[in-house]
Amino acid sequence: MMDFKKTDNIFLLGLFLGVTAIVAAALMAWAFLLTEKPIAAAQKARLAKDLAKVMPAFVNAPGYGASVRQSPGGVSVRFLPAFTQGQLVGVAGEGSTPNGYAGKISVLAGLRPDGSIRSVIVTGHGETPGLGAEVCDRKEVRRIDTLFAKREAGKLADNAILDQFAGRTTSPVKWKLKKNGGDLAFKSGATITSGAVGDLTWEIAECFRSNREALCAEFQKKASGGKNMRRNQEKKASVAGK
Repeated sequence: MMDFKKTDNIFLLGLFLGVTAIVAAALMAWAFLLTEKPIAAAQKARLAKDLAKVMPAFVNAPGYGASVRQSPGGVSVRFLPAFTQGQLVGVAGEGSTPNGYAGKISVLAGLRPDGSIRSVIVTGHGETPGLGAEVCDRKEVRRIDTLFAKREAGKLADNAILDQFAGRTTSPVKWKLKKNGGDLAFKSGATITSGAVGDLTWEIAECFRSNREALCAEFQKKASGGKNMRRNQEKKASVAGK
């Protein structure tokens, strides 16, 4: 039996460890290649689903023409435009904050081209069920009087905290919760979560407001570019079919 503690066997031990590392790396690379496309497809499908919740109907690929800006508070906000017939009809802004009660919270806010908020959803959080989670989640609640009522297509499930942002516009003055002298409603027992969602929504909306002219011009240029690209593709397809 080989004794790997002996100096004579150090070379063999190193060789054995090296081969093991190479095999492990190869297996990890193989697993990555197997899962890369399904994961990317799942992320793209989720993005499309989330964008459909906060923006009007659009024809461009989800994420096409995205542009990143820094908010006044240092939040990295990714703006994603919505185009219809070559025109900008909406913008979604997504960002994250580490200031939730249980850590990171991610918000996606739908914005109209004029800067007003269309709707808001929370796309990621780890808040406490029954408390902070009720600030973040939109869940269909059936009552006796609405048991057989059919929800309007595309209408989000109600959430009093998230719904209060619809129609709002921003200014350099940050929003505050009512308990802190502002006008934002909050959930009792979940003020940290309520404040984090309110702050992040303001950061996203204010970032768009302060960059609106440049972003809209950039997006409209991309909308025209995409329209011309589709025309060229259709022209090539037509020529190829003759």
